[in-house]
Amino acid sequence: MIKNKVFLFGLDNSGKTSIVNAIKKEPEPGKTKPTIAFNINSIILKATEFVIWDAPGQVLYRDKWKRGMLEAEILCFILDTADLERFDEAKEELNKILENPENRNLPLVICFHKMDLDDAKKNLPTARGMFQLPPFDERKLYKLETSIYIDETIEALKDKFIEIIEQSRW
Repeated sequence: MIKNKVFLFGLDNSGKTSIVNAIKKEPEPGKTKPTIAFNINSIILKATEFVIWDAPGQVLYRDKWKRGMLEAEILCFILDTADLERFDEAKEELNKILENPENRNLPLVICFHKMDLDDAKKNLPTARGMFQLPPFDERKLYKLETSIYIDETIEALKDKFIEIIEQSRW
């Protein structure tokens, strides 16, 4: 079986590990500790195997992201949409990854996360406007609203991963 690699990244406390736990349907996905090394998870979704590399988001570990995205087929950026004060920092880190020529053609999924929170709902228009692809970036971009507490949003993310892999096989 072919393993399809997803590189999941974003700032610390954005909810990356909680999303992985929700995808795996692990109990209490919101009770996680900060990630300090890559969490690598194999998950089968509708007969398609994925290996999700959940990257640590603290500044100290972001230089390791280049290693984590090697051989990835999907980039998945998680934004804590409730934390407006960190949007500029998040955008800067996303752009660093997008500027890397090694992943120029990889599809990008941006998750506007924590949509169960009022602040996230309030900040969503700003986030949608801010998190666009840079000019001349022709990669496929998918924007999803997610929350670990809203099952439909996690199902939509899983479906998007499958759709992207199926499209890449054509």
